[in-house]
Amino acid sequence: MLEYQKASMRFISDSVLTRFKFDIEYYGDSSTLDDSLSFAIRRNIEEMELGAKPKFEIKCAYYCLPEAVLNARWSLLVLKLDSLKLNGFRSVTLPCLKSLSLTAVKLDNHILTSLLSGCPSLEKFLLKEVETRFSELCHTVEAINLESFVYSGSCKNIDLSACKGIRNISRLDNWLHDQSLEDIIFGLPLLESLTLSWCYALKRIKICCQHLKSVRLEKTYEQEAVEFSN
Repeated sequence: MLEYQKASMRFISDSVLTRFKFDIEYYGDSSTLDDSLSFAIRRNIEEMELGAKPKFEIKCAYYCLPEAVLNARWSLLVLKLDSLKLNGFRSVTLPCLKSLSLTAVKLDNHILTSLLSGCPSLEKFLLKEVETRFSELCHTVEAINLESFVYSGSCKNIDLSACKGIRNISRLDNWLHDQSLEDIIFGLPLLESLTLSWCYALKRIKICCQHLKSVRLEKTYEQEAVEFSN
């Protein structure tokens, strides 16, 4: 039995791990999660998917992501976070990260800005049901290599003006109105695909984009009041 255990440890040590997924119901004890993430980071994984939905819906119950995860310098390509809290980190260094998904994550606007600035290679970004203390403020997305952006939430102002390379946008946003949408489209000259859902504030929109190939409207009012021009 001892020899089997030693052989197993050697196998784990020599194995190349590329993907780490941890999805639990979080009760407030962070030690197990901290140890698991520390192991994953040491193994230089390429994909991390972490969900820790709190058992009790109180502020202190959310698991706070360790800063080390956001400084996995040379390995992490895909990062998916669900039901966590991002708070108090000093720096973000994820130069290789290509895809970032934030779902039901608690953060502030300045943390989002710092996070994106530390991911210069980011191509895909999903921001869904993210909770901030300052929903009235403008959330600026600065990722010059971004090609795909998916958003679902209640933020009234998201600035994508720095992301000129975006080709695909999907928004589930009941605050989006005609002029905001037209400004977004006008500022994204390479946009090819646009999906809009639950955008009830839209009344009559004019879509003008040379490269646009696909427009999909789901559960929006006044769908017939859309004008296309090139």
